[in-house]
Amino acid sequence: MSACTLRQWNATFEHELTHLYPREECRRFVSMLAEHYCKWSRTKQLTSADETLPPHANQQFGIILEGLKQARPIQHLIGEAWFMERPFSVSSDVLIPRPETEELVHHIVNDNQCPNPTILDIGTGSGCIAISLKMMIPHATVSAWDISEKALTLARENAQRHHCDVLFSRTDVLTQNPDKGEQYDIVVSNPPYICEQEKKLMHANVLKHEPHLALFVPDSDPLLFYRTIARLAQTILKPSGKLYFEINEAYGTETANMLTSMGYINIDILNDLQGKQRMLRAHRQP
Repeated sequence: MSACTLRQWNATFEHELTHLYPREECRRFVSMLAEHYCKWSRTKQLTSADETLPPHANQQFGIILEGLKQARPIQHLIGEAWFMERPFSVSSDVLIPRPETEELVHHIVNDNQCPNPTILDIGTGSGCIAISLKMMIPHATVSAWDISEKALTLARENAQRHHCDVLFSRTDVLTQNPDKGEQYDIVVSNPPYICEQEKKLMHANVLKHEPHLALFVPDSDPLLFYRTIARLAQTILKPSGKLYFEINEAYGTETANMLTSMGYINIDILNDLQGKQRMLRAHRQP
């Protein structure tokens, strides 16, 4: 493809992708690529919209466009996603970090009163939660579990990338027996919570290219992972320890009621910036 300007690429992306994405999303893709391949800030993009892109960047824009036409997530195409203002390597083996998960991390950091807490992240995926917590609470001792060895390999690479010490281990939380020797101040999880029946509402780039193991639960048991993790946390959380979940907005009340029935206290359903019930905080009894 001949050399193009950023303005020309915006027009091309809009023309080629409007059947898949809104116009604003197409422009966001071009902006992401300009940042990634040209190292252009948003200001530079505005002032250089008619400047021809470097040859390598121009070639990559064309390659990414073809991938987007196949409904592949742009984060997989460029190999990374930003989370808490840091780049994390991603692949089809892990979920792409979402903004609401950043909000969950902010809640944990803002709530924390312990200078050196012990933290467990269950279902770590790319490691974005565990690594971010370790970097934002430097004296924390952070562990992270996942059932997928491929996910753990990527999480370890991200930890090395950010010079971050997190203890990763392959663990299936559905079969894990509580070990009373392990005690944590904080347990956090963004587990699978999308019911199978919700697939029809989801975008093709998620359904085809993100790991179903990390996304879906049976329609018959939407709280499967929350109930399992909450039971485990009754043993591995320290007295008065905190349990944090990212949740399905359709089951916020049900999740809170379940935790109440299990003896948790000070249960709060937290809204994200869109006003949706997407997070939950609870305490183990003293």
